Amino acid sequence: MPHLSPMSWITALFSFWVLLMALISIMWWSLIPSFSVINIYSSHESSLNWKW
Repeated sequence: MPHLSPMSWITALFSFWVLLMALISIMWWSLIPSFSVINIYSSHESSLNWKW
């Protein structure tokens, strides 16, 4: 089993952190529009829809 140098540990942790942040951002941008933006839009539109 080859010995990992500190630089390779830093590279592995950094790449793992980048993948984790990308996954969180993908989950964030897929969840936030569906839960907050649509709910805010529907709540604004609901007052207009009551007139119809």
